Amino acid sequence: MKGITELENELSFVGVWFTSKDTERAYGVLHLNLEKGYYTLEYSKPREEVEVPIKLTKEDSVFPIIHGIANSGEKITLLDCLLLKRSDRSSETTRQYTFYTKTVLIGCHSDDKEPSYHCYSFDSPALVEWAGLSCFNLKFIDTEYYSNSFSYTWKQERPIVFQAKNDLIIEFSATSGRCRGHVTSPVLNLSQSIQIRFSYSASTPLNQLWQDYYSFIRFISFGYQSNLSQNTVKGILCKNCLCASNSNNITIYASQPNHKPSEVLFFDYLFTLKDINDQRHTLDAWNEKRSLFQPIIDLYLGTIFNPDLPYEVRFLNLVQALEIFHARFRSSNKQEYQARIEQFLNSIQIKNLETHKIHLKPKSYSNDKGIRPVHRLSDLYMSDFNMRFCTMDDKVLPYSYIDKIVSTRNYLTHYNPDLEAAVFSVSELLDSILCLQVVLEYHILKELGFSSDVLTRLIVKRKGEINLQKFKLKVINNVN
Repeated sequence: MKGITELENELSFVGVWFTSKDTERAYGVLHLNLEKGYYTLEYSKPREEVEVPIKLTKEDSVFPIIHGIANSGEKITLLDCLLLKRSDRSSETTRQYTFYTKTVLIGCHSDDKEPSYHCYSFDSPALVEWAGLSCFNLKFIDTEYYSNSFSYTWKQERPIVFQAKNDLIIEFSATSGRCRGHVTSPVLNLSQSIQIRFSYSASTPLNQLWQDYYSFIRFISFGYQSNLSQNTVKGILCKNCLCASNSNNITIYASQPNHKPSEVLFFDYLFTLKDINDQRHTLDAWNEKRSLFQPIIDLYLGTIFNPDLPYEVRFLNLVQALEIFHARFRSSNKQEYQARIEQFLNSIQIKNLETHKIHLKPKSYSNDKGIRPVHRLSDLYMSDFNMRFCTMDDKVLPYSYIDKIVSTRNYLTHYNPDLEAAVFSVSELLDSILCLQVVLEYHILKELGFSSDVLTRLIVKRKGEINLQKFKLKVINNVN
């Protein structure tokens, strides 16, 4: 695109004449920091010879719409602009202005304060492997001793389409860029990406699009195991996706951070696009329960996406997420919980029944009307009786490990010196984080309705990681 230069993740539009609400014109520069999602307009205009100082009110500092034209001729619309700074030095011949802008539209002059489109398209190259909708095949051909040639093919699967809501269809499709290279360059670039299209039955404003997108993408982020975010989208003026190729595409930049996703290997995924396509009820379950899941997923994603967080914070986040999950999806009422556990214990033939009762069943005469953490965690560890979750002590029953989790939680949140001898050491906290993580992941996936194959894949993967951590811990202890 002419008129745009890229310097350290910042795009600058030069030679822009902007029209404000007072129909004044000025030469300016629009800066787009795509990574931070922070966009500013800087412009200047000559001072009047006789200028009366005017103190700006709050209303004077807000410009709902500003139109501009780039030196390349492209139309630009800035929405919800706030005046951040104005130079008031009387000695200056020009006055400088700096605006913060919430939304930038490239390719149109819109007079609508809340622009609406029928379709929105996101470019997501990070999801190529996760989606599994395309691949390159390369074939080398030996022609002569001193020269080689090759051919390549790009295979594209059919798009996968979901009915997310009554008025919203979400489509995943693979796209490929041109084969880019030069005879003098040793590098050949073959680009591919995943396009996610949100198609509405009626024209839908941007704010609704962002609500739907981030609700959906948190579900994908959980399965993909990386922080997926986006602040750039193409708005498509069409009433039917079939005419999208002939429609006017408007590039939209929203003022919100765009975190770069971390590289994820296939075996790191909790589930893939194929898993969702094969088990479509999981997306329905997410849409139905997403408000219940929100604080749980927030704590989970905030923990795994921030490995630099102290171990204590990550540990407490996961314990709290498990407690919230239990309260929202298992039991929030003590009497109901007691009755369910009593029925559970009476329905199975097990040894050490009293040990189970101590950790699973609250005392009926207790003045505490709530369900204690030891009972919630024990229930989540034992509710699937045939599933044995990893603990760091390798005992058949997890209760001594759960006791240590609870003691550590209480020590960190309430600080009781008497508990210090019974809590995890710093090195043990990392191991316990993995153990708690797999319990939470397992129950979330099961609550969403994923198959036993997905659950088994999760358990096998996490057990390998936990065993590796146990081996490292054993080596460290032997060295010390």
